[in-house]
Amino acid sequence: MRRALLVAALLCACREKATPPPPPAESTQAPAAPERVREQEPNDFQRAQHIPARAIVSGSLQAPRDDDWYRVGAPGGKALALRIELKGARDAILETYDRDRNRTLRVHAGGDDPGLIPAVACIEACFVKVSGSGPQDYELTVLGADPQLGQELKPNDRAVDATPLQPGKPMQGSYLTADDEDWW
Repeated sequence: MRRALLVAALLCACREKATPPPPPAESTQAPAAPERVREQEPNDFQRAQHIPARAIVSGSLQAPRDDDWYRVGAPGGKALALRIELKGARDAILETYDRDRNRTLRVHAGGDDPGLIPAVACIEACFVKVSGSGPQDYELTVLGADPQLGQELKPNDRAVDATPLQPGKPMQGSYLTADDEDWW
């Protein structure tokens, strides 16, 4: 009996310790700088101008009324969170549409009030529309990145599009318009 206990103790002492798995690789790389792009006509509903997921577009709205459409493709069909900002416009409307051109968001931009959408979902592809009367110049910034945990992703104004909450974790959200609803 003693001998069996001694053998068991020796086997336990000689057993190799399991090495812990390596920690998950986190991306410490900074996102790529946005590409500078000039608006190219025609860029209407039928012929939206393709832009990269990280771009700064210099454009203009012409008289009497103009709509500029841009198409953003998500690489590999994955979901992106787009931060969209419209600066320099005197009086314009910034809208986003899903891949089937269903409008998802609409905000006003003008003067010192830039149109800003902190994070809108872009799955496979989406469209950004800048419209208004001209002549006026604008700068449209589109910054695509992976969706962030703890940050609201627009649109989330219906139960089916609700942003998931994690118990005990803070969540950051925003109201874009007076009639904006956020579902969690």
